Amino acid sequence: MFNFAGKTPWKKASAFWTHGEGTTSANGRVLTVIASSYNESTGERKVYGIVTVDLEKQRIIGTLDAKDFPVPGAVPDHVSTSPSGGYAVVSWLAEHGGTRAYRVDFSASTQLAKSSEHSDLAFNRDGQDVYVYTDYQDGNIIAVNIRSGDRFKLAPLYPEPGSSYAAHISGQAFNRPGWVVISSYGATADYGKTELTGADGPYYHRVWLQELTPRGRALAVASTQVDPQVTLPGSDAAYFLEPQATVSRDLSRIMFASNFGSSTIESYTAALPSWMTRD
Repeated sequence: MFNFAGKTPWKKASAFWTHGEGTTSANGRVLTVIASSYNESTGERKVYGIVTVDLEKQRIIGTLDAKDFPVPGAVPDHVSTSPSGGYAVVSWLAEHGGTRAYRVDFSASTQLAKSSEHSDLAFNRDGQDVYVYTDYQDGNIIAVNIRSGDRFKLAPLYPEPGSSYAAHISGQAFNRPGWVVISSYGATADYGKTELTGADGPYYHRVWLQELTPRGRALAVASTQVDPQVTLPGSDAAYFLEPQATVSRDLSRIMFASNFGSSTIESYTAALPSWMTRD
């Protein structure tokens, strides 16, 4: 996709990647990556900076040196690119600066969240970049308009006293702006002492469509019906039982993981009728 050799300020950088969670702009043109290296003998990962690339013109747009990070040299959890291609979004842990949106030339930045949480970037109905994330301090899934800074709540993370769940978010339906897919897992009550199932409430072990507006519609898609007792030799079953739902660009298909009460974790696809998300 791009040859970085000799094109960045960091001669020792040997890897250019998103740390596995980022994506390009919606048109596939702009990409944000971390420039780093890894020492196999010591297990040390060193970060040199952040780079934005124009894949169409095959040129570097901008660089941000690690010494200019909120905490110099801190390794980001991951990076991504806003759908419009206007922002590089860098996600650090809370003690390293949280999540920030930089203009792709790194001329300015804005704080989106105080930590690094499960999140994704999406278009709102007006084609503006929105950052959607799980905010466990606020207790809600939050949407932030990157340009205006406006933020609003989408769904509660603690629906009842003592109850909670975790969630993943997908904003990849770029051709049908204004929606994200949320998939929940790890639901508990009694402050973590009791496991909940999908039968215990509408937010638990669910996949749903969430409209990106204040008090927007929440449309149920599927119940994952997970059996958490499944064991997989040599792997982390709990991680792979997270549904981690993702959506097609045209909002016609949602794919998610589940074992549906069996001993096998598989991928499932839900087809969505077009009328489901009409006004």
